Amino acid sequence: MPRFIDISVPLAPDIPVWAGDPLFSLKTIAGFESGDDVRVSALSMSLHAGTHIDAPAHFIENGLTVGSIRIERFFGRCQVIGVASRGEILPEHLTQIRLTKILFKTGNSEKMRAKKPVEEEFIGLSERAAGLLLERNVELIGIDYYSIEPVGGYPLHRKLLNQSVLLLEGLDLTDAEPGEYTLACFPLSITGAEASPVRAVLICDD
Repeated sequence: MPRFIDISVPLAPDIPVWAGDPLFSLKTIAGFESGDDVRVSALSMSLHAGTHIDAPAHFIENGLTVGSIRIERFFGRCQVIGVASRGEILPEHLTQIRLTKILFKTGNSEKMRAKKPVEEEFIGLSERAAGLLLERNVELIGIDYYSIEPVGGYPLHRKLLNQSVLLLEGLDLTDAEPGEYTLACFPLSITGAEASPVRAVLICDD
């Protein structure tokens, strides 16, 4: 029987969002407490809140949207890389890469689990590391924060998404040890969307 590790951040009204993004809201349209015989809710949120996939269309004009990406790209063998550094993720952290789906576990996971407000400075990819990941033909990069790179002009988003690398952001890897797993992180099939929330799960073979 496989073991599952949920690496998603629960969506709730207290989930942090980027400045200027709409807050998460789950509104009851009909409910038992109002005498209705059914519960109906409406959801309002940024597609970049919590655990989500960035598709190329996020930064690339006419880039692929989440609904136009082959579904198999969101499933397969992945490698969780532990990064002890409190600074950037550097090429020397990538020496053990063997697969094309890579998740980075850093000190950011503590912030994710504690639901601390979004910070502009956090552990993210360096430009050299991003270049090396492209050289290794990595097709999906995940990280335990709301972005792969600190706030700025987002050059790494543009560089990676332009090569159709998928970005899986907002992970909580607290319970995931470095190693190899099977990853499932299917987005909603939203026509024309540049991103989507996902339920990201690691499947252990033991």
